[in-house]
Amino acid sequence: MNFRRILSKSSLKSSSSSEKSQPEEVIKLQSEIELLKQTIDSLKVSIESRDAAIGTLAREKEKMYVELKSAQRTNRNLHQQLVDERDIHSKEKDFLINEINRLTKRNENETNDQENGDRFEDQVKGALSDELKAKDEVIYNIGAKYLKIKSSKILFQKKFEKLQAQNKKTCENIILLLQENRKTLDNLLDKLLKSSSISPNSRKYLKLLQINASLHYENTQLKIYLSSNQDRTKNVTQEPSDKYRPITKQTTSGTKSEEKMNRLSINSTMKLLNAHEFEGLKSFKYIHRSFSPNVRGTIYRSVSDSCIVRSTIRELC
Repeated sequence: MNFRRILSKSSLKSSSSSEKSQPEEVIKLQSEIELLKQTIDSLKVSIESRDAAIGTLAREKEKMYVELKSAQRTNRNLHQQLVDERDIHSKEKDFLINEINRLTKRNENETNDQENGDRFEDQVKGALSDELKAKDEVIYNIGAKYLKIKSSKILFQKKFEKLQAQNKKTCENIILLLQENRKTLDNLLDKLLKSSSISPNSRKYLKLLQINASLHYENTQLKIYLSSNQDRTKNVTQEPSDKYRPITKQTTSGTKSEEKMNRLSINSTMKLLNAHEFEGLKSFKYIHRSFSPNVRGTIYRSVSDSCIVRSTIRELC
């Protein structure tokens, strides 16, 4: 409205010789300004939809990243537990082997109590074999869990790489669309600035619009670049070493203590996943709020004509 008043005032101050052609020029300028406003509104709507799409992709990336980190953490814990269990079992096995050797030597020397010694030796060997079988079952269960977690980690990593490629492709498409929209807007503004029938105030307003559009384009491109390169510095993963391989033995069922431990580990991992997902969403909201373009809160100051700039900003808001 203020811009129309300025145009009407400038038309009243013109000479009497151009009174007939002046309304046609005013109508032409008004139509061009309306078309320009419509294009700006359509560009704003398209940019907001693309910002929403970028937000959903970033949320999915953050969720997959949290799941990957939790899987890595459980993998490391189980790997360390497996190493500790193997060390303990190897020490126990060596101790039991030495004990068996000592008992066999003592039974060879004791000829009088040979029958009792043989019975005792059979009992000890049976107990030791049962204990070794139980330990082997525990080691096999831990190895099976380790392999399951390793396969789930590989699956999550493939999904994460697929989502990362999709995000990169969408970011490239959005940047191309932004470049095309910027070219069209610059062409429209250049045509309006090159026309000789525009007043100085409207030229200032059009220059301000051109500066605002370029700043908005750079801000959006920077936000896309930051959201696409956000996880490159965080996702430095290490490949698991194949130094320790699980025992290839099949068992039908586990003990009650192992089932209880499995339930506790599942509950703890679900709690960790929920906590990390909440923290990831909070951090994403903070990043989106800090890097989103805030056109309404920006104050543009001009030394020559600041009143026109403030009035145009109020109209845009």
